[in-house]
Amino acid sequence: MKIDFDTVICDLEGKPIEIPSSMAVGADGKLPMDTMSLKKVCTTALTQSLEGDDKETTADKMLERDFLARRIHAGGKQELTASETVILQERIFKRWKVVPMLATGALALLETKSKAAA
Repeated sequence: MKIDFDTVICDLEGKPIEIPSSMAVGADGKLPMDTMSLKKVCTTALTQSLEGDDKETTADKMLERDFLARRIHAGGKQELTASETVILQERIFKRWKVVPMLATGALALLETKSKAAA
């Protein structure tokens, strides 16, 4: 299934979700913000060490996530296998569950595509 990873994740009002890109305050006294695209959500979830990784991760799994993150980072529409979709769904939940609107927005985009492919 093809997924457009450049899709911006929006809140309930349809506004793009933004999170601080750094904790360093700019000259204007504000935190710099990143607009959260599906690409940013997925690549962060794939490349960060998450709860349980030390027990579950093998070198093969780590490389598989790295290759997937590099493909997604290219942006645009990317073909995903069912197993890659499952990896993304699990990783997004683990990484982004502290920001529910962001997690559910990303998961909904992946879920819609996986149901359409079924």
